[in-house]
Amino acid sequence: MKWNWAHKAPGGGYGSQNNPNTAIDLAAAMRTNPYLKVLSLNGYYDMATPFFGTENDLGHMMLEPALQANLKYTYYPAGHMTYLNPDALRDMKRDLATWYDEAVSDARSATPPVPPSTQAGAVTGQTPN
Repeated sequence: MKWNWAHKAPGGGYGSQNNPNTAIDLAAAMRTNPYLKVLSLNGYYDMATPFFGTENDLGHMMLEPALQANLKYTYYPAGHMTYLNPDALRDMKRDLATWYDEAVSDARSATPPVPPSTQAGAVTGQTPN
């Protein structure tokens, strides 16, 4: 499989990406939907994803502080396939259930966001990439 280098960052003006970076797309999605929540599950002994790589990428998305609060990290004494450790799997299930409950509770108590494309004066009929 050959990587498709033609992907352009949301918002345009940046040209093609010279390395795969989905954090740019995630940041655009979080700005479009300020209620989008992200939970990053991390294994301390992960040899496939560099430790602190996730924090570094998500921390450099240039999000406003209110949106940074929508990022949550959890850590487990396991490797890349955290769920293979029975204790970590139990903790992960608990953490996911708590995260889902908090996200649903926040959504029920909040006013739905107005996407930038529907705000006054915005061009309509266009969808974000």
